[in-house]
Amino acid sequence: MSDEQDDSLPNEAADLKDRGSKWMEKIRAALKRDEKWRKAAADAEKIYECEDDVDFNILFSNVETIVPSLYNSTAIPDVRAKNIKKDNPAYGPLTSAAKILERSLEAMVDDDVLDTEIEASVQNAYVAGRGVVRVRFDADVYEETTVAPDDFGQPVEAVQTVVENERVIYEVVPWADYIEGPGARFDKLPWIAFRHTVQDEDMDDFDAEMIKAQQEANFEQRDEHTIWEIWDKSRKSVCFVRESDGSIVMEKEDPLGLSGFFPVPHPVEPIRVTGKRTPVVPYEAYRSLAKELDRTTSRINAIMKGLKVKGGFAGNGADIEKLADADDNTLVPIEDAESFLATGGLEKGIVWWPIDKAITVLRELYVARDQTKQAIYEITGISDIVRGASKSSETATAQQIKTQWGSLRIKRPQSQIERQVRDLFVMTSELIMSQFSAQRLQELSGEQVTPEIEALFAQGLKQCRVDVESDSTVRGDLTRQKGEMGQFLQSSSGFFQAMAPVVQQGGPQLAGPMIALYSSFARMFNIGSQGEDALDQLIELAEQAANQPPDDQKKQLAQAMQQLEMAIKQLEAKEKQADIAKTQSDMQIDQRGQQLKEAEFVSGERDKAMGFY
Repeated sequence: MSDEQDDSLPNEAADLKDRGSKWMEKIRAALKRDEKWRKAAADAEKIYECEDDVDFNILFSNVETIVPSLYNSTAIPDVRAKNIKKDNPAYGPLTSAAKILERSLEAMVDDDVLDTEIEASVQNAYVAGRGVVRVRFDADVYEETTVAPDDFGQPVEAVQTVVENERVIYEVVPWADYIEGPGARFDKLPWIAFRHTVQDEDMDDFDAEMIKAQQEANFEQRDEHTIWEIWDKSRKSVCFVRESDGSIVMEKEDPLGLSGFFPVPHPVEPIRVTGKRTPVVPYEAYRSLAKELDRTTSRINAIMKGLKVKGGFAGNGADIEKLADADDNTLVPIEDAESFLATGGLEKGIVWWPIDKAITVLRELYVARDQTKQAIYEITGISDIVRGASKSSETATAQQIKTQWGSLRIKRPQSQIERQVRDLFVMTSELIMSQFSAQRLQELSGEQVTPEIEALFAQGLKQCRVDVESDSTVRGDLTRQKGEMGQFLQSSSGFFQAMAPVVQQGGPQLAGPMIALYSSFARMFNIGSQGEDALDQLIELAEQAANQPPDDQKKQLAQAMQQLEMAIKQLEAKEKQADIAKTQSDMQIDQRGQQLKEAEFVSGERDKAMGFY
């Protein structure tokens, strides 16, 4: 900004304008720093959206296959108190607070709002290389007028602000509208920014006086404006900067009060490079192979267009045309049959267009295309993920091995999605504790919110752990989960049959070590939050039984065994529910595989008909 412009504005406005201009310099530097990635991401997005003319869109196929494999089920929050026992006076309020928080989280995601945004985030990650989801706090705010008597008994009107229906909103951020400040780690970033396109009539939502103070006389009015929303961690503030003139149109102090300040968790990035925050577009890993696949398909299509059965004949062709157009079981008279017989018959009288060479080339092109596809599948792991890509000639054991290796291949990206959801749950929990009223919490959870629980929420509930129930975001391989559950139940039965005589001979004091040993074994399986709670209760009961008189020890041991039987019955019920849900989940996961099978079948039948195989 020139000295003349500095002199033409008041000191405060000039300072705002100067800070806004510096922010725009930082934003342009960040865009320049990621320029190569942004160009590659834009190119990949055009291919995925079929804007570019491609004959074989392998990127679309891969993304549509891998997204449901990474996230296909609503995440289940798991909130519980940590490092506290029942004899602690704070145990009751703390567990009640954790229960209220867990039910409130479930209410925030029970209408699939989170599913839609997470799926879009995963799609952005595997198309452009980065998937971002942000949280927002919203509520219904209005003013209510009440009439109450004053100290002299006279009615006085009072206007108060009423806040209702507090809620947390999840919103996927387009990769092109999100930038980061310089840094080697996400938690060390000094700032992040979001780009918004705002219509001129909506500029009233910003600070009108601040805009007017900075606006210069020669400002060019526009129908829409680009506004950058910048979250500055050092100042703990959010400022909105207009790109066209660098004016700060609004500033806010930390609006959410999150522990990490930023309203987004660590973005999902399929390809990471340690020490660098610039993403890598997954398509770049096999771009050259994808182009080769597209060229091969283009050649196949070109040859297929010219691969026609056609021929020529000499002399009067009227009878030959009638014969070519005749229906089945129809005899057509040929007037000049003697001339055809004299030249060796009808076969000798027609000259066919040669297509043998074209068929040979076409056969080799199909083989080359299959080899290129296989190379791409090996890079991306698609052949391991899609069970429908297995061959009918493979044994059941071979297909099972492929499924297991496919699970190992995608375990890391699945954990990235689970981590993003967990971080969103943590942010939502912080907003629930700091922004939601007791009445709203009671509506969401159905539990009484006591002043003691409100005090715990005001402290941030540091004694609770907010997590995602294991594998709740992926329900694809329920057959494997069912097998593991059956193995757990069978192993549990064998364990207690072997340990029961030992406990009977050694006395109830051995129940504690026995239950602790069983707990370490059981936690190797995915038994869910209910199973984890049952194990904790078993350990507590066993410890109590060891310190009781003999008669009481027997009662405590019997109670512990009864608790265990109830836990096993719950797991059996969970197994039955898995059987019921299996059909729907398999339909979602296997849909792509079925499409590939149908495509391969049609292609195979066509190739057989043309004599390729």
